[in-house]
Amino acid sequence: MNSNSNLAQSAVLALGLIAISLGLAWAGRVGYVEGDWPTRITMILSTLMIAYFGNMIPKVIRRTANGRTARRLTGWAFVLAGLAAAALWAFAPLDLAMPASIAIIGATVVLVLGYCLMSRAPTSAN
Repeated sequence: MNSNSNLAQSAVLALGLIAISLGLAWAGRVGYVEGDWPTRITMILSTLMIAYFGNMIPKVIRRTANGRTARRLTGWAFVLAGLAAAALWAFAPLDLAMPASIAIIGATVVLVLGYCLMSRAPTSAN
């Protein structure tokens, strides 16, 4: 896939998520969807998008071994974080789902950035 089709696909997914979120907010206001389900469904879809984009990360061609390794780690980390956060939003109480999903995704970002910085650091040869 080229970058234009990736950008178009990402834009369609983002607009779809916005449309679904607005529809769920409306459905919650008029009583078609009860309780916290509009929030839960929106967050489940958002975190599944994180997993989807995590799955796309390693598919970008990198010429160096370090680049391929970093993209594989990043992809796996974001797929697992997105799936774990989606499970939290689906099954955990909202008071737990929000901080826990933020912590999971935040820790994933720190892990990936730390790995990238450490892999770029020069090694000391004694």
